[in-house]
Amino acid sequence: TAWCAHHAEVGVPIADILNDIATFMREHPGEVVVMQMSHLDGFPDAARVDELSAEVTKTLGEYVAGPEWAKGKAFGDVSIGEMVDSGRRLAVVFGDGDYESIGGGGGASKTTWPPEVLHNAYADADDPTAVMKYVRGKIVEYNNSSGEAASPGTMSKISWILTAQTKTVVGMFEPGARPRSLRELTERSRPAFGALAEEVVQSGCRAGNIMSVDFGGGAGDYAVWAARSMNQMPGDASCSLKNHELTAVA
Repeated sequence: TAWCAHHAEVGVPIADILNDIATFMREHPGEVVVMQMSHLDGFPDAARVDELSAEVTKTLGEYVAGPEWAKGKAFGDVSIGEMVDSGRRLAVVFGDGDYESIGGGGGASKTTWPPEVLHNAYADADDPTAVMKYVRGKIVEYNNSSGEAASPGTMSKISWILTAQTKTVVGMFEPGARPRSLRELTERSRPAFGALAEEVVQSGCRAGNIMSVDFGGGAGDYAVWAARSMNQMPGDASCSLKNHELTAVA
């Protein structure tokens, strides 16, 4: 059986995804990519995990900026300029981290970074109000340089995403105006998330090192604008965002 990426019973072969990334890297020589491979479910043994790592290196090795290339620098201390100038524009974070106790593994090698270098934050909710409250708190935490999100040499990834719950799936089959897909749910939430993105930028804040948003175009438009605006902020920008209750309608 082959490694697959999935959120259901049938997944997309990892080989197809790696080939797509290789094509993107060739066609966009100025872009930097961070690829996270985690949740290695199915209780794979060490040999299977090594097989997956080898497949990554075989397909993408010429672009990978791993620990060997970094020559002693920490993951979070490698600059985008260095990566672009060298042509090594792909950082691969490999391994389970929070899932390590139930199988999987992975971690540091010459070409891949261990899971602890990238701190993930996502609300695991289908309610836009709950997600915005969570995201706001993580942004405030990150900009205050407090907590694990700002550990030296690491990066923070804050996910602005809605995740389906049992009631979400059941609701898709009920009559009425309920959203019929996660994409539709996300699209309905676009105005609320767009308003939060605008407030974050106007408050002089950055949404972590990496801002993860589901679905390009449509609901993801605000993410591109926000990321570009954050990248243009001066290095000494002061974040004035505060935590408070928000109400969103999906």
